[in-house]
Amino acid sequence: MRTTLRGLVTLGTVLALFAPGAQTAAAAVSLSLNPSSGGTGTGVTVSGSGFGANEGVIVGWDQARHQVTTATADGNGNFSASFAVPNGSSVANHTVFATGLSSHFVVTSTFNVTSNGNVGGANLALRPDSGGRAARSASCATRTR
Repeated sequence: MRTTLRGLVTLGTVLALFAPGAQTAAAAVSLSLNPSSGGTGTGVTVSGSGFGANEGVIVGWDQARHQVTTATADGNGNFSASFAVPNGSSVANHTVFATGLSSHFVVTSTFNVTSNGNVGGANLALRPDSGGRAARSASCATRTR
């Protein structure tokens, strides 16, 4: 009786592993940035692994929904893509998100913005912020040291 019960438990475990919808251990999901710091406009290569084979991946800046690029993982679940650090990003650490479209895996990495491209204190402002061309005027202010 013990042998039969033990055999049934083993058979049940094997069947559960291959049942539709069963989750199996996946490779570790990872994300890397190269470089991991720089100013606005810096070109960044983002590389990830552990996603589904041929899965679409959305790469976001500061929030997963602020898309900066997309990629498709290869047959092994790896991807690589490039994007430019968005203009207007503050000098601070920013989170880069990679989200798998079918697996819903979300993995993050940090990019440190070291300068915002505001060279010499120059600023450009458009007023008003909306309206047609005739409604806009540009002003430029500079700061001298």
